[in-house]
Amino acid sequence: MDNKTIQELNLKFLGRPRPTDVLCFDLSEGGNFIADVVISTEKACENSLLFNTSPLWEMRLYLIHGILHLFGYNDRRKKDRMRMHRKAIRIMKQIGTQD
Repeated sequence: MDNKTIQELNLKFLGRPRPTDVLCFDLSEGGNFIADVVISTEKACENSLLFNTSPLWEMRLYLIHGILHLFGYNDRRKKDRMRMHRKAIRIMKQIGTQD
């Protein structure tokens, strides 16, 4: 989705009035793991220019980041953000993401 739409969701569900790269929602009930992961493709394009990566690489990173949140990781503190990022990069290498 675009930055405007993800910003609306970020404000509605997290009270943050700004666009973000990824949001995730745990919709699990009764032992079934179900979730929505919402990615800003516009933010992925912006960040790909900033970090010299591809938009696809950024979107894959955001997807893994969102899944890590669903497994209990958080990124409220800088230390936690760095830990999540390192973990996401390791996962991307393990699954062979080269873009």
